[in-house]
Amino acid sequence: MASTFLVNYSEDIPNLGYTGPGGVGGETEIAIWLSGDNEFSYQGNAITSDGAIIDKWLDRSAFNINTFQSIDSMQPMLRTGINGIAVLMQLNFNQIHLVLELG
Repeated sequence: MASTFLVNYSEDIPNLGYTGPGGVGGETEIAIWLSGDNEFSYQGNAITSDGAIIDKWLDRSAFNINTFQSIDSMQPMLRTGINGIAVLMQLNFNQIHLVLELG
């Protein structure tokens, strides 16, 4: 038995109230939201360049739980990822070690 599906495309997508990662929650429901399209910095300066070292990744949630790494040898590198969304690459370790900055 064959089935036919009709798919309509529209650039006008309604806001359904779920704006968090994967459509789950939003900035006030998620405790910490580290998004690849949010701000990264190094020594207080915003970083957007591919291959730049970062020491701080700003939280996108409403709670401002930013992450930072003050040890130079453990600071990750910002790389351009899929669809231009940034990813972090660790140079010297198998894991990225970031510290939560509460408040």
